[in-house]
Amino acid sequence: MYISIMRFIFLLTLIVVGLSSLSQLPDLILPIGHTSNIQSLAISPDSRFAATSASDKTVRLWDLRTGKLVQLLAGKIKDIHFVYFDSTSQKVFACSKDGKIKAWNIYTGKEILSINGNHLEVAMMKLSYNEKYIISAGIDGSVKIWDSQNGSLLVEVNFPGTMVTGAGFISGDDKFFTVSMDLVLRIWDRSSGKLLNEAEGLRSFAFPVICSFDGKYIAIAEKTVGVKIWDLVQNKWAATIDYAPESLNTMQFIHSGRLLATGASDNTVRIWDPTNGQELNRFSNADEEEINSLALSHDGQMLAAGGSSHIYIWNLHDSKLLHRLEGHRQDIKSMFFYPDDKQLISSSWDKTSRIWNISDGICRMVLKGHTSDYRGIFFDRNFNFLVCGQGLFANDKAWDPSMLQFKDLANSYVLNKDCISPDGKWYVSGNEVRLFPTGQLVKKFSIRTDDATAKSLFSADGKWLVLGEEGEDNDPHRLQIYKTGSWNLIRTINLKSATGFILASPDSKYIFTSEYGESFSCWELASGKQLFKLPYSIVIPEMVTFHPAGKTFALSSEDNKVEIFELPGGKLLKTLNGFTRSPSYVEYSSNGELFLSSGIGEQSTNVWNCNSWQPLYQLGHVVDEDSAVLDARFSPSGRYLFLSLANGNGEIRSASTGELLKVLRGHVGSVYTMISDSEEKTCYTLSADNTIRSWNINSGKPIAVFFTVDSLEYFAKVEDGHYQASTTTARLLHYVDRKLNLINFQQLDVRYNRPDKVLEAIGNTDTSLIKSYRKAWEKRIKKLGIDTTAFRDGYSVPEADFTNRDAIEYEQKSGTLKLLIKGNDSTYKLDRFNVWVNETPIFGQRGISIRKRNKNDFDTTITVQLSQGENRIETSITNLNGTESYRMPLTVNYSPAVKQKESVRFIGIGIDQFTENTYNLQYSAKDIRDLSKTLKEKYKDNIFIDTLFNENVTTMIK
Repeated sequence: MYISIMRFIFLLTLIVVGLSSLSQLPDLILPIGHTSNIQSLAISPDSRFAATSASDKTVRLWDLRTGKLVQLLAGKIKDIHFVYFDSTSQKVFACSKDGKIKAWNIYTGKEILSINGNHLEVAMMKLSYNEKYIISAGIDGSVKIWDSQNGSLLVEVNFPGTMVTGAGFISGDDKFFTVSMDLVLRIWDRSSGKLLNEAEGLRSFAFPVICSFDGKYIAIAEKTVGVKIWDLVQNKWAATIDYAPESLNTMQFIHSGRLLATGASDNTVRIWDPTNGQELNRFSNADEEEINSLALSHDGQMLAAGGSSHIYIWNLHDSKLLHRLEGHRQDIKSMFFYPDDKQLISSSWDKTSRIWNISDGICRMVLKGHTSDYRGIFFDRNFNFLVCGQGLFANDKAWDPSMLQFKDLANSYVLNKDCISPDGKWYVSGNEVRLFPTGQLVKKFSIRTDDATAKSLFSADGKWLVLGEEGEDNDPHRLQIYKTGSWNLIRTINLKSATGFILASPDSKYIFTSEYGESFSCWELASGKQLFKLPYSIVIPEMVTFHPAGKTFALSSEDNKVEIFELPGGKLLKTLNGFTRSPSYVEYSSNGELFLSSGIGEQSTNVWNCNSWQPLYQLGHVVDEDSAVLDARFSPSGRYLFLSLANGNGEIRSASTGELLKVLRGHVGSVYTMISDSEEKTCYTLSADNTIRSWNINSGKPIAVFFTVDSLEYFAKVEDGHYQASTTTARLLHYVDRKLNLINFQQLDVRYNRPDKVLEAIGNTDTSLIKSYRKAWEKRIKKLGIDTTAFRDGYSVPEADFTNRDAIEYEQKSGTLKLLIKGNDSTYKLDRFNVWVNETPIFGQRGISIRKRNKNDFDTTITVQLSQGENRIETSITNLNGTESYRMPLTVNYSPAVKQKESVRFIGIGIDQFTENTYNLQYSAKDIRDLSKTLKEKYKDNIFIDTLFNENVTTMIK
């Protein structure tokens, strides 16, 4: 029995070992960066990664060699203001606005520490010098010390009725300090929480507060008063600096605490002696930019200051300006020099981080996302296209849900459903009518209008087009009514003030205008007669809704109530009270039986029975803003109620009862809106994470995620990992392995870029189209000679890399680079290896054969020639089964002492003579000769031209 058990354990061990040897599938990384202001930046001690946190509730990890995103460490966490690496470069700590402290393993992305700080709102968080402890301070007057390994609370001190504006550890970690709104500096024992010392004498609100690394001084910035410096050795105020700009934004001790640097709103960086408060030096920027951040080089020779869009680097030895770095578009909030002081990384409220070369001041790369920012989605009236709105000064897009492709709607800045004709033929934007969805211009009207603020709509029956014309000087504001098709002007209605928006009743009989600061008026479309005027200045069209039969309408008024009016007389029929604020969204269901009101300010969603006007249910009373309802609406039939939440979820509820049916989880940003197709099989959510997701309404399961890049470049991925992407977007994709090494997208593109599988997954019924896509993929596989057996999950893939990767610097002065290559395969013998430089195989397409070695492992040393500029180097090994290892790019930049002369090379191939002369052509070879001549005339001796014609290309073409 014992032997049988031992055999079973041994067999089980072999199975586990065997499974662990199988290659883990790499993770696809989408090119989605921060979608809001970056609040904090940290660089890992090994200079391999940067971590950034932002107001979009995420922490993202970036590869500093390539600028690529490699990990999303957190999502749906309230504003994250502080982020730190540990000394091993394997953990990232972060603290959110609501006091939650978390840590992640950067390689697995898994959360390894979670602390609920129980602060009303966190003011700051820091790691101790030995990384054993975390200190957090809240605006509720509490300061807490936590164990950084298990999250246990070790010490707590409280200042009831006041707020802590600064706290931190003192060098040695046996003490910590606090500064509170009672204008007292206190020193505490870290282990016991005992008060050791306190110092009065502060004159104003104190922030920021910093401690020198050597534990000698604490500098406290007093708002609009100055700076006070406490001497921790002598326990006394060492100096008072009477320097009071409008705002002192940042401070940093430099030169081991011997000096203090400040950056302020008066556009200066000043250097002070902390022993006596004397100003020693002053740096000003010619752009007169407010200074928001400071960074000192590790050798103490350079000081960088971040302004509102520029970075300034001074030499502290001679006070000379070394660089004025230009590229950011908003405030620079964080900066760090690399340990070797050869590069600087910065982060900005423009949602990007940048890496700069110190030698020449050039931005080497930008860490950013590539997705377009959408603010709204809606279906056209025929449910053929999903229209995505980008807001002011950016064209909206029409997304074909059945094909997963985008079309650009030219000059459509404020498009809504009423701007598209009911038959789906035209759309109007500003003073132009264009074909939908091609964007071809049909008609341009000679009226004054601002495309970004124009108000326009088609009537529900499609017979009329209404345009709002902005007045000028003594001319009145107008409504211009045109006959669709002929575009003849039928009628003009003069208004007293500019229109906020225009609406039309469902029966196409009436027009409603909201005039700024004036009124909400109803006009008869046929005659242009004003029927009634209400003394309301409605802000947004979502605050007005019409009964489907067109007999009544409802509006959310300014005095926290909803009123129901009769059409066409405007008689008040019903008032709905009990709101804390005016609802920002009201809607009748399509069958006219239910009525909905919702709003962020109101913090609740209410549904009434339209026959009795009795409330059916109320949802919400949300206290936490992260759980607030951002949008609520009925499904097309009125069967469902869709709720879009700030916490990144969508909810599907029964419209008649409010019962929760499904929760849609997947977005990492707030969900702006949620809609469905006409059949109510699929719903779509738009999120602040710049993605749109589709869901199966019955199951609540995700179907696909998609987004656009720049103009019409697009990406769509279904749940099994297969995707459909435009060529440009596909090149922005990349994969990472379990060690966060980057993998060339092209190797896995052939496996996952499957439009046929994507269309099947979303329910496309065009079988001929799907078959054509599948045949194209099969042709590609055959051409590349790929064994698709390797596509099976868990299939063993060999591994290869440059073992001296970490020792290779990005900047190279030599034109040659020595590479140590090592590879292995746990299952199959190795067949060949190859190396690519800028996608060119240096050993030919097949590489170098190592089959005769009959081994599972391989290592060698080679030397490659570098081209001037950036060189992308890759290597791989292939086993006898034909499976290739993943290529992980190594990027270096070669800057020769003498810049090489650049030249243009042209290779032309022309074939117009064939074995069967019936196929002969008259233009192919001639075109190549003509092009060669033109290029030679343009570039003269700076171009190398090589041409091949007919028999020189091949001896026989059939």
